[in-house]
Amino acid sequence: MNGKSILGIMLAALLCLNFAVGQAQQTTEKFIPIGMSPGVSGKSSYLGSITSVDPAAKSFSIQTDSDSKIIGVAPTTRIWLDRSKSRKSNLDGEFGALEAGSRVEIMMDPSAPTKAAWIKIEAD
Repeated sequence: MNGKSILGIMLAALLCLNFAVGQAQQTTEKFIPIGMSPGVSGKSSYLGSITSVDPAAKSFSIQTDSDSKIIGVAPTTRIWLDRSKSRKSNLDGEFGALEAGSRVEIMMDPSAPTKAAWIKIEAD
């Protein structure tokens, strides 16, 4: 085996590992408490409180520490109820669970920058 073959094999292995780690986090994201997602929380997600909900537009507004934002909810947006503070299992949620005053973490959809890919809502 020459150096190029070994380098090619190593590169392919690294790409597969990176894909597997990304897929694993997507699968387990539901179970990670608000603000605790490795590589996401505080970097590429928004943490804040819901200030209003617009069911007709399928959107809601949040207030972060530094800004306010309007977030759209697509049919593909995953919504989870984070019940980790009460030491209960997290649950799947729906748009109706979004309420003014609720603390949330939102990861935006890279392919639709005005829509959320996932939303975690702090729940009891």
